[in-house]
Amino acid sequence: MALENGKIPDSYLVKISGGNVSADCDPRLRKGAAASWETIYAELKKLRWPARVVNDGYRDFARQQRYKNNGMSNVTPGKSNHGWGLAVDVDGLGGFNSAKFNTFAAIAKPKSWNNDEGKSIGEPWHWVYTGEPDKVGGSVAPSPPPPPPGKLTEDGVFGTETVKRWQQVMGTVADGIISGQFTGNKQYHQASAALQYGSGGSSLVRAVQQKLGITADGHLGPNTIKAIQKRLGVTADGYFAAKPSETVKALQRKLNTGTF
Repeated sequence: MALENGKIPDSYLVKISGGNVSADCDPRLRKGAAASWETIYAELKKLRWPARVVNDGYRDFARQQRYKNNGMSNVTPGKSNHGWGLAVDVDGLGGFNSAKFNTFAAIAKPKSWNNDEGKSIGEPWHWVYTGEPDKVGGSVAPSPPPPPPGKLTEDGVFGTETVKRWQQVMGTVADGIISGQFTGNKQYHQASAALQYGSGGSSLVRAVQQKLGITADGHLGPNTIKAIQKRLGVTADGYFAAKPSETVKALQRKLNTGTF
């Protein structure tokens, strides 16, 4: 069964340093994000930062709903990166141009954290992990859920079911959506509800890019599409805008084998 936002099983979550459990703080993250956070926290301790720096981590669906109802959040319940166990709210950073913010950013960004979403909503404290959610020390724990029975229809249409299967095969969050894409790349894509445009990139695309050995920026641009096409053995023109698309058909065939 695919993971659901705000309903992540306890076995996927790890308590992190720097936060205290309360009604408004669950200092847990997915295992890959937690391991990365601990390396950040170790560096903060060397700089003599306060022991408590985490205002929030994982946010279950009920709390997302409560925050929405109380006007504490504008995010639709089930859409928050806190609900995936991949975001922390960091205490005491000040504004986007403060010395503390810049110090934290210098430590966190090389460890696959960014504030892109935070900047878009005016929250310097909101940081999102963009690495492999459950990978620790070169292994994934626990194993991602297997693809559901039945095969994708190999119709060349890049829909949410194709994306969800791709996510399951790659071991990323399986919500059927490739989010955070540059609007400038629309010309290379099929029009699809599976593609959302904004900033921050996609964890699925990063996982694919890492597997292909190319720059892992999370954006499905022409160079990434060409690398995918080469892997699939189809014409590498950097586009899958046609509907149906031979590139998407080849991808669906590959995914139906349980691999990429």
